[in-house]
Amino acid sequence: MERSYATVLRFLEALIRYGNIGKPSSNLSGEGNLIWMRYFIKHCELEPRQDSVIHLAGTKGKGTTAVMCEALLRNAGLRTAVFTSPHLSTVRERIRLNGGTISENTFIRAFFYLYDLITKHYQATRKETEHVATLPMEPDCFASFVANSCKEVSENVNSALPRSLFFGFVTLLFLTVAKQDGAEVLIVETGIGGRLDATNAIQGVALSGITSIGHDHMEVLGNSLEEIANEKAGIIRIDRPVVVSSSIGDNDHILSVFHRRAKQCKATLFIASRSIFPSADQQLKCLKGSHMVENAALAASMVYLYLNPRYTKIRSDAIMKLTFSFHNHEYTADYAKNPLSIPLTETECTILNSVCFAGRSHVHVSQKTGSVFLLDGAHTPESMALCARWAGSIVKDMANIRRVSIFFACNHPRDPHSLMNSFFNEAASFLHLVTDIVILRAASQAKSLIGELHKYESASDGEDHSGSANEKSIQWQHKQANDVRRCLRESNNIKLRARAPIDVSEIYLSKDHIRKWRTPDSCIIACGSFYHVGELLSILASEDE
Repeated sequence: MERSYATVLRFLEALIRYGNIGKPSSNLSGEGNLIWMRYFIKHCELEPRQDSVIHLAGTKGKGTTAVMCEALLRNAGLRTAVFTSPHLSTVRERIRLNGGTISENTFIRAFFYLYDLITKHYQATRKETEHVATLPMEPDCFASFVANSCKEVSENVNSALPRSLFFGFVTLLFLTVAKQDGAEVLIVETGIGGRLDATNAIQGVALSGITSIGHDHMEVLGNSLEEIANEKAGIIRIDRPVVVSSSIGDNDHILSVFHRRAKQCKATLFIASRSIFPSADQQLKCLKGSHMVENAALAASMVYLYLNPRYTKIRSDAIMKLTFSFHNHEYTADYAKNPLSIPLTETECTILNSVCFAGRSHVHVSQKTGSVFLLDGAHTPESMALCARWAGSIVKDMANIRRVSIFFACNHPRDPHSLMNSFFNEAASFLHLVTDIVILRAASQAKSLIGELHKYESASDGEDHSGSANEKSIQWQHKQANDVRRCLRESNNIKLRARAPIDVSEIYLSKDHIRKWRTPDSCIIACGSFYHVGELLSILASEDE
């Protein structure tokens, strides 16, 4: 077997495809996720040190908050490992060491170290007469081994495949990389939910953090915000503090869900401050968008408590309001209870301001054309509204912008009409500049590694490998375009503020097809899907090389 990066990608891609066949068992897609993860973490000796993990859940802002935590902890002199999802251009983006994406060699080394450990355990579980030399690099064989391993732990788990097999395996890869690097702090973002997420099998958690809560993955997490919050609250650990974002502190119903879980776990619940600067002008100047300020405040709060654990042992049933002190100014929010002031230095504020996480409130200026791309993987009604507000704050400060185009695509089964309606409701400040909306269709399907594989197998010829042959993707593109047109007809906001009728078109996402929108006086806002934003970012990066 060739120990190459392409081999690794082929195996992981096969796990994705295998996990999408049929419906998973309710057992293995629930508690089974935790059972098989705990099993392999134990047998591969991947348990992190005690109190070395910061665990993050929430609907929006997890990745950005994780990277902000990373930057502050590195400033404190600590070696960091960060696990986020999804990736945009390469699966390696999910694992960061000391501020950067891991290299191909690091990924390969970790993969085969882990695979050899699993093979060794596989051999030990076979009958002597079988003479199995290695665990085959086939997803059905690996899945069967996972399921049978789970049955050894619990007879209530059948032999079906958990849908998160790919995500769980990459989580194990992250733990392997962190162990090999000797990382001192692990910052781990959940995939979906929290209570039954594969990352919740990781022990050694020092504290948990919860970003803002919104409507997403409702088919799994529940239809109400309270139900969704209850799943996120599942990451709170016994006798370990939890910090929630300021928007949760504003909502008594959601806050009560986390407080109830914290009391059950005898954990102190902290509410992060609404602001990290003494004045609104200062914070908006440094961090565009209220959601970025909220993420920064949560990250700073979590890092402070991690570095100062004596403040986390207050009262097991307490709700503590965190505030910040900056240049001798102290300030609190209206809902403050039992304020605890966190000293924040000018250096730390500069660090938070400089953090950029690709595809999340990400400004990219083309080196060749000077055109501005505002890239955000917003894909829920709440995050689309925040994306529009953030984009408006950027466009307002750019006097040369004469035209705004919106590149949009979302993944099935999301509602394009609802997403774009939320966006338009918050886009009043720049609607007069919007000339067109472009519905994208990308080469790579969501959650696929095929695009990255092409780079290593010389199979990419620039043509649409999923497109013309995939009638479903074209039909979905047409539906999105029709929904957007309907949204344009129904929106009073657009009727009042649009300078001229807004054109809606459909394109296959490629370098040639986006060329006409790239002019020095143009701004392109790309949103709706991390996968399509990632495809666009790959095109832009290749052009600027």
